[in-house]
Amino acid sequence: MLKGLDIPGEILGTVKDAATQEAIEGARIEVCSTTSGVVRICHCTENGEFGAANLDEGEYRIEVSAEDYNNGVEYVYVADEQANVAILLTPTTAPLGDILGVLLDDSTDEPIAGAEVTATPVGGGASMHETTDATGSFMCEDLLYGDYTVLAEASGYKREDKTVILNAAEVSVELRLKPKNPPSLFR
Repeated sequence: MLKGLDIPGEILGTVKDAATQEAIEGARIEVCSTTSGVVRICHCTENGEFGAANLDEGEYRIEVSAEDYNNGVEYVYVADEQANVAILLTPTTAPLGDILGVLLDDSTDEPIAGAEVTATPVGGGASMHETTDATGSFMCEDLLYGDYTVLAEASGYKREDKTVILNAAEVSVELRLKPKNPPSLFR
């Protein structure tokens, strides 16, 4: 029961195709409390919608399966009367590729370690977040073919983004960040 009330919580969600954003009708939803282990099973409507009601407060693991799609897993915490979740499934036949990249200081050509890099599908969908290693390298793996906005951010630098077309098993990108306050020549 939530917040001392006799009103249980619920999870409402949608399941869509990650490539087309179309609803997936009939997907099997398994909602499992990570605390008690209690499992509820439901299926998506023709609009890709599902719901699980009468849930106690806590964390829930939502596993989604549908024919011709890779399974999807999301975690959601039910703390209010309603928790919402959107789940994207990738088709089992969808081509996947990797974006390999390097992040460099535009003024020194030195690699930038510890920077945050995000690859987001141009048409919308789930983003992938990575951190650059000591050589300024990053890899966003197992992405659906398509156009992505790759955004890099690091402390002391201006943000930079670039559109990348992922149409092969591996696509490379170089991003160069400009320092926010470049050293002055006249000091």
